[in-house]
Amino acid sequence: MLQSHGFEVSRYVSLERLVEERREEYYRVLGECSQGWHEEKYEIMPWWNYFLGLEPFTLAGLAAQLPALSRPKAGMVELTGRGRGAQWERK
Repeated sequence: MLQSHGFEVSRYVSLERLVEERREEYYRVLGECSQGWHEEKYEIMPWWNYFLGLEPFTLAGLAAQLPALSRPKAGMVELTGRGRGAQWERK
């Protein structure tokens, strides 16, 4: 409704269900990333990789959920398939 009246509305993707399904792994990765937090030496990549590795995606599906997002960078994802049904996975 807000968007139809000219307001900028961001789209959010709920990850709660996906986190709940892999709760043990999520907390392991979160703990890994939190080490060194107080010394500002923490590492975000394990957390980032956890979320990128949840499931394959299509570029059309990604664009539908996050229209302002640019295409994935080369080397970060791998194409699995061809044509309209092609999906991408985190490397």
